[in-house]
Amino acid sequence: MPSIYAANDAACYEMSMGRWSRRLAVPFIKFAGAGDKLQSVLDVGCGTGSLAFALGNAAQQAKITGFDYSQAFVDYARSHTDDDRFSFDQGDAVALPYATGSFDAAMSMLVLNFLSEPDKAVQEMVRVTRPGGVVAAAVWDFFGGHTFSRILLDTAAPLDPGAGALRAKHCSPLTHPGELAAMWKSVSLREVEQAEITIRMVFNSFADLWEPWLGGQGTLGAYLLGLTGDKRQLIEHHTRLAYLAGGTDGPRSMASIADWGCIVAQPIDPKPPALQTDAASSAVTNPAIGAKTRGCSTPRSSIRRRSGHIGHLLSLLDCWRPPVAAMAPWHYRALRA
Repeated sequence: MPSIYAANDAACYEMSMGRWSRRLAVPFIKFAGAGDKLQSVLDVGCGTGSLAFALGNAAQQAKITGFDYSQAFVDYARSHTDDDRFSFDQGDAVALPYATGSFDAAMSMLVLNFLSEPDKAVQEMVRVTRPGGVVAAAVWDFFGGHTFSRILLDTAAPLDPGAGALRAKHCSPLTHPGELAAMWKSVSLREVEQAEITIRMVFNSFADLWEPWLGGQGTLGAYLLGLTGDKRQLIEHHTRLAYLAGGTDGPRSMASIADWGCIVAQPIDPKPPALQTDAASSAVTNPAIGAKTRGCSTPRSSIRRRSGHIGHLLSLLDCWRPPVAAMAPWHYRALRA
């Protein structure tokens, strides 16, 4: 299964993306409803194990199987656990080596948009999930919600046609709202749900942003390694200026402005209670959780599950949404028919 993602050095990947995928894994698991009731979960495109290990913490009785095409990543994940609940296999996501209905849930995080045949991979995820199980995936919103990559690609594109071509690939199918949901429905999944989940990427300095890419992992790392020395130095110079933004070097936080760190958690119940509208307050109430979310006009708004004082504050913030999200990955879950 051809992929545009370079994945041959697990340690370098950990610095360039693994540290951030670990942050995303926890809210993604909450969104998918992958808790203690699960007995077996498959992580398709497990990489170095960020989602798999987080699943092990969330579903402590479950057997967790990680699956990836990169042998280097699989070996890394295996070397970081001696718990027999975990297993990691290498192979092709369009031909999973597992029996039909083997898992309570199949999940994939930050992978599908890099595959040449994502539809076949999703069909395989559905096949190996038991009837009534959960199938969930997440991809970055590269077009409007991924400052981490756009700070490089938008800087480099006027300096190098190759960067413009790479940016077009990043903003390709499956990274726009509704595209994965349409794929989920095309394979007869029911109760398809879409949501936004956001994290913050905090870099200590420009070097903390730039140097991990030089390990050659992922699309951005492979692009930079393929440049001549002079061209790479030119792009580094201008990317540094973009990072500094007129200030001095130091920490920078690249966050999703759209949700400001809110966690979107969808109930796993097959038939969640209907939403009720409170006309007097223009709020929406979910009887299952008794929380209200202020109605907003933004097309990317959704009902959020929150509790406590922080949840109330975040609900109020929903009505203020700047136009560009720095990091807003799209998540989808559905029940297998």
